[in-house]
Formats: sequence, C-alpha cells, structure tokens
Amino acid sequence: MAEASQLVVNVDVSNIALWECQNFKDIVDKMAEESDGKALDWRRNNNQTNSNFEMIKRLKGSWFTVEYKNQSEEARKRHWKVGAIRPESAKDFKFRRWNDLTGVAGPEITVDEYYWQQYRHKLLNPDLPVVQTTKSIKKQDKHGKTVLDTPIVFPMELCTMQPNQRYLHKLDDKQTSQMISFAVKPPDSRLGKINTGLRMLGWDKKGFLDLCGLKISPEQIRTEA
Repeated sequence: MAEASQLVVNVDVSNIALWECQNFKDIVDKMAEESDGKALDWRRNNNQTNSNFEMIKRLKGSWFTVEYKNQSEEARKRHWKVGAIRPESAKDFKFRRWNDLTGVAGPEITVDEYYWQQYRHKLLNPDLPVVQTTKSIKKQDKHGKTVLDTPIVFPMELCTMQPNQRYLHKLDDKQTSQMISFAVKPPDSRLGKINTGLRMLGWDKKGFLDLCGLKISPEQIRTEA
C-alpha cells in the first residue's frame, strides 16, 4: 500500500464504443443488417415509415466531412455537425438557390438536381435521406427582412464520419457481448496497455512538472499480496 505521505497517480485503461470512420451509407447499412439481417432499400419504403429510420437518427450530433466531384479544397477540409436526419430523400428535398448578382432566390431545385447541375456529380443513392447540418443559409433584403432561411443539407452518400467520436447510445446485446469480450484481457496484456498509455502521456517530458518540483516515476508501486 502507498505511504500516506506519498502522492499517487492512478493510471488505467478504459474501453469506449466509437463510431466507425466510414461513409454514412455504409454505417446505416451495417446498422440495418445487424437489426434485421438486410441492408436498407429506401426505394421500397417511405422514409417516414421505414422501421430503420428512427435507428439512423442516432447519427445526430456526430461530425462529418463531405466529398464530391469538382469540390474545392476549402469545402473538402470543412467539418459539419449532424443536426438531424431528414425524412426527405435527395430527390425530394427542395430548396431555392440564392443569386448574389441579382439578390434574389431562384426557383426550387432538388438536392439531386443541384449536385448534377453545379458539380456534374451524379448521386448513386438519391433515395437515401438527406443529412441536415446545424447550419443554415440566411439572406436578407435591403430593408433587413429575412427573405431566405434554408438548412444546409447533404446527400447521405457524400458524408463520412470523422474519427474518434464516441457512440453515446445504448449498445444492443450483441454489441455488449463484443465489448465485454474485447475488454477482458489477461493481467500481462492489461499491464502492457497501461505502460503504452504512460509512454503516450510522456510525463518525463512535461516541463510543468519540473516547475512544480514534481516527478512521476514510471515504475508501479509494489505491495504485498
């Protein structure tokens, strides 16, 4: 047992569930397969009544990037946050494009049509629900009146989950079993992971400890069994 006059740092490893870093379509397909044994086919179902629609709402709050043809480098690097999964597909969701030259919004256009006209990008899965971000496009006239307020949405197939994001929803029985199997490790394996974590922390290279006159030993405290 550590001496009473000694400061002790407790270091351990923990296991958390993370979203897989992959395309949103692949993620929802996998979720559906694990739920009912088959991939999603949105063409045969209305998104609002599809049994899997509530399930894929779990994507809300996650961060993602978007990739499509003829995309600018600035757009490629930008990160977006999921505000909602819309019931409309890319073929159904319509919006009005703002024209900076005329100062007015044009006629309505679907998301599917927009990506083809603007970028010559043909969507492969236009029946999938669109992903609504937490941002919107707002425009005002010269009198300060809002004349356009439309959410920014993206086709699901263009969205890729960003890495290292925690999965905050309850795991199902299969996922719980997999997590337990992953977490249960022999003592020597657990100790190896702890030591790896210590090297990553790099306390021996942290100058602020020297300023405080502190030093953390990499050796574990030994106690009598």
